[in-house]
Amino acid sequence: MSNYYVFLNQAKEEPPKGFTYQPVDLIKELEPLRKETFKSDYDFVAALRNIISKLKDGNTQNINICYHNFIYDQNLTLYSVITTDNENKQKQIIKVFDNKLDPSNNDCEVTEIHGKPALQAIIDFANDNTAAPP
Repeated sequence: MSNYYVFLNQAKEEPPKGFTYQPVDLIKELEPLRKETFKSDYDFVAALRNIISKLKDGNTQNINICYHNFIYDQNLTLYSVITTDNENKQKQIIKVFDNKLDPSNNDCEVTEIHGKPALQAIIDFANDNTAAPP
């Protein structure tokens, strides 16, 4: 791997200011996979995918077509704006852009997602669950 992945050292570095994802030592992350016994092919593929997705690198993907048969569309699009609060402080908020199921929610502020402040929930989701698109 060290001879093939050109961003190996860069992936270990702290992200640029404003980004919250974690550095990844790819060799250190992959080494335990060699020693682990997996119950199924899917468990191995999922473990490998989870490591690769930590890279947050659009040039590096692990796609196993056998396990990509399901697409979820939530029919809801969110967007972010910077606004000024009552104390003249700027803050970033999340709003509903397009709710296809209930358009009366459009332009409403989203304050929480699963009990977390909306912006933090989105940041956590991006850091923990997203990777390069298939």
